[in-house]
Amino acid sequence: GVSKSALLEWINAYFDINYTKIEQCGNGAVYCMIFNALYPNIINVSRIHRSPSSEFETLTNYKLLQHGFNKVRISRDVNVEKLMRCRLQDNLEFLQWLGKLWCEHNKDFTFSGSTSRPASRRTSSIGVDRNPTSKPLGSRKSSNATPQQRNDFRVNAATDNNGSNHISEDKRLLTEVSQLKQKLQTANEALEEVSNLKECLQIERNFYFGKLREIEVICQNISQTDNAEQISTLALIEDLKDIMYSTEEGF
Repeated sequence: GVSKSALLEWINAYFDINYTKIEQCGNGAVYCMIFNALYPNIINVSRIHRSPSSEFETLTNYKLLQHGFNKVRISRDVNVEKLMRCRLQDNLEFLQWLGKLWCEHNKDFTFSGSTSRPASRRTSSIGVDRNPTSKPLGSRKSSNATPQQRNDFRVNAATDNNGSNHISEDKRLLTEVSQLKQKLQTANEALEEVSNLKECLQIERNFYFGKLREIEVICQNISQTDNAEQISTLALIEDLKDIMYSTEEGF
């Protein structure tokens, strides 16, 4: 990635500021200025807090930035909570990504040479303090932003980010719903087939159970008869055959 010194040289020269550390970018002001230079007239630059003195003002900067990202459909996640802590690694990675975006829009620009440009083209009209005193917000004595305001901002940012892709998301959900309906219809048809088969098997079971019961009754009668030897074998066979070959509707 681009070195810290090259990044500082770039933002100081192009945006007429005097940052000495990458951590100072954590107040969000320079991120808004970079975005405005790449996409003019998308965000209201008059609302940028150039040297925020409270957490609420810093949150406002990031809300402007997120609004701009959503407007031009940039899907990059802005981890506001991490960036606001003004830690080197988080802000370095985000600034390097913005630097890459800058190079994509300015093909002739490189970080290897001088980043100075005519003063008339600088964004000094934004009026960022040349000596910002960005410190980790946790070290400040007071903050005007309440926990509820921070939560509201995070919810709004997440909602805006999701809304930027709502059309493609809706199409995907509609496709999934259609597929699920088809699967449900197939499952219902299979269930109905199993239910019909179960009913047929129950009828068939009862039919053959009835035959066995009739044979059982004949056997019980014979065993209870004192003159069982006088029972005609041929008559017994005929009775059993009648039971075995008797039919009902459906069999």
